[in-house]
Amino acid sequence: MVGRWESNGVGDFAGGTIYVSARHEDVVGEYQLAQFIDGDAPTIYGRELFGEPKKIGASGLRRRGDRFRAWIDRGGARLVELEGEMDRDRGPFEAAGHSFNFKSRPAADGRGLEEDAILTRMRTEIQASVSLTGGARMALRGTVQDPLDEIPVRSLVRASYLEADLVASCEAVATTPAAVFAPYHHGRNDDWSAHDTESAGLPEAG
Repeated sequence: MVGRWESNGVGDFAGGTIYVSARHEDVVGEYQLAQFIDGDAPTIYGRELFGEPKKIGASGLRRRGDRFRAWIDRGGARLVELEGEMDRDRGPFEAAGHSFNFKSRPAADGRGLEEDAILTRMRTEIQASVSLTGGARMALRGTVQDPLDEIPVRSLVRASYLEADLVASCEAVATTPAAVFAPYHHGRNDDWSAHDTESAGLPEAG
């Protein structure tokens, strides 16, 4: 998903998310595997409040008639590229959905997590004024920091375009032990060793 938003608290922003299907107890929704946003305020707000795995990245969404293009860039790479021809109009609709995230913090001494990870569940009410669907083309690419190319794309079902009002509410619904979640916490962040510019500049020992 790639989009642009207006908000009532963090300004205008743009970005995108990779979702996978998920379920907790009897609630089916989506888990946010990776997320890229173009501003500090929406990044900090969503990460601290909901546990969204946000990183700073650039994105775009363009429309010309029925044709659409969208993309996400980070670290000098075009990670996501979408193209679609939206030639089917579904009309306005109202719906609701759920998404899941984990809130987690690294321990101050750098070893493990500060406390157990908190599973959050967000409910989003959607009132769409424009809803189009059509065929899609997609490319996922990766870097050492954002290995989206490791996600297997088995098939492309359809592309969708929405213009909608969204109202979201969130709650904590469960916890996962810190030791269990720690690898997933680190997996959602950059590979810090790849940012080691100090050691990279040292001469090799002879």
